[in-house]
Amino acid sequence: MPREELIFEVPGPGTWTLDNGHIPVPMTKFVAGYFDAVVGEGMAGSFADWGDFIQLKRATVNGFSYQQVTFVGVPPGSPDTPSIDHPDVRERVERTFAVHHNKLWRVKTRQWFEEVKPKSLETNLSLASVDVEGLDYEVLIRHIETCRDNVISMFLSHMNFNGTGILPAGLLIDLVSNTTDLSAEEALSLLDGASPISSGRSPEVQALALAINADIAASTVIASDTDAAEIIDQLRAMSGEVGVAMNRYLLIDGHRIATGFDVTSKMMLDLPDVMLGVIKNAVESDESDQSLEADILARFVRTKVPSDKQNEFDELLSDARDGTPIKDERGLYQDAWALGILRKALLEAGERLLTQGRVHSVEHFMEAGWAEMQAIWLGDDIPTADELETRRTNRMSLTWRDAPSILGPPPTPPAPIDGLPKEVLKWNAAAQAYSRVRRGTPPGDDAPDLVGLTANKGIYEGIARVAMGDYDFRNIDTGDVLVTSSQSEGFNAIARRVGAIVTDTGGPLAHLSIIARELGIPCIAGCKNATALIPDGARIRVDADSGTVVLLDYPGY
Repeated sequence: MPREELIFEVPGPGTWTLDNGHIPVPMTKFVAGYFDAVVGEGMAGSFADWGDFIQLKRATVNGFSYQQVTFVGVPPGSPDTPSIDHPDVRERVERTFAVHHNKLWRVKTRQWFEEVKPKSLETNLSLASVDVEGLDYEVLIRHIETCRDNVISMFLSHMNFNGTGILPAGLLIDLVSNTTDLSAEEALSLLDGASPISSGRSPEVQALALAINADIAASTVIASDTDAAEIIDQLRAMSGEVGVAMNRYLLIDGHRIATGFDVTSKMMLDLPDVMLGVIKNAVESDESDQSLEADILARFVRTKVPSDKQNEFDELLSDARDGTPIKDERGLYQDAWALGILRKALLEAGERLLTQGRVHSVEHFMEAGWAEMQAIWLGDDIPTADELETRRTNRMSLTWRDAPSILGPPPTPPAPIDGLPKEVLKWNAAAQAYSRVRRGTPPGDDAPDLVGLTANKGIYEGIARVAMGDYDFRNIDTGDVLVTSSQSEGFNAIARRVGAIVTDTGGPLAHLSIIARELGIPCIAGCKNATALIPDGARIRVDADSGTVVLLDYPGY
């Protein structure tokens, strides 16, 4: 529907806020058919499992994602204060004690590395290995359904691990900021280097780089000026360790969605030039380990922590570092990977429909809803090819700025819960400390444009590449500045090519902020109106020390 015809109806009682970080452009009808329902269910279960007093609902309005956050024990929009006498509140209190007594984050961390991650690898590897071109029509549509169900399953599992990094990191930040003269943001630096995969250094690309460097023929191939796709095919066809490592890299990293959360987002297989750049970077790179500086900082911070709190500091730091990589790993090994596998199957279906003249473009098939896809596959002529094309055009003409940031009444500060035990208040304060650092304090409405939050310090000048909607990521050259609204962990591979990152959503603990710290490059998060005011191709200065962006030069201006 064109922008001027959009009507944003409130999806229910209370206040609903726009999720512009995960969904910066409207979702396809296919993804909208499950995304908010699945994320809402997963988040609600996660909050209950971790003893959080928050309740969350999600809803899709015109393809945009909205969420509602309330306290347990009171209905949405109610001015009432939750009471410890409410059975739901008492249940959460009991759960909170159990979480902290049993240190659930340790249990979940072990579960991730010993059970869930290996199982996710097995499932996704199996589906990624399917030769979709060789499937007949009936089998292909069943495979698409299997892939869709797998995406939903992976999203639900993803949510199950929300607290692994949040709780120990929040307790660590709370301890350091309350017992030393260091700020919460400075305490966050203790986790630098804890998540190497966030910088795009996946085990798969590292194994491939080692194999190439040990093989003269492979080293010659990757150093050639041949087309990127051809180089990748040559490496894939090689015998020995190079061929094995290349094929595994393509099955895992290659199938990951790299530019968003939709089936129309690009996976690395769609971006051979970017993929080859990542491989070359790994082959040529001798990166410093960011965790070494964090270790030095940890020893310094420990001297500032009171002696009776130092053992607690050691335990929390260890737990937080252990849990930090799961924040990105669960997306990279679960839903982002599963979504790319689904995209590959949908592309094959689109190719067949294009050959039949049923769609005008392979990508247009993905604008249909799941029920519509099945009907089209059976020969139904609605929606028409023209309608699917119109959906695509209209959807890609919109960004989150075309949607109201709030639906319903203005948000009100959350009411405190009466009578909570002091231990629960302490733990809740730690979770809130993490949340405050994650969000930061974004610039207000009266703040100047192109001012944001320092996610990683440094000053850098380069060419801006404003990645929104259907952006062609082949335009990003080494040393450019990535400017975007999306907060997908899938950006980690693309981010390895850039010299700085600017986002107009998110905060210091958003995915791209973490990626920037792992890469050691300047990053400004929540930079006001960045994607609207910075032209693609402009030369800009990213001053992450002060949180400002300056437009230096733009041809034609």
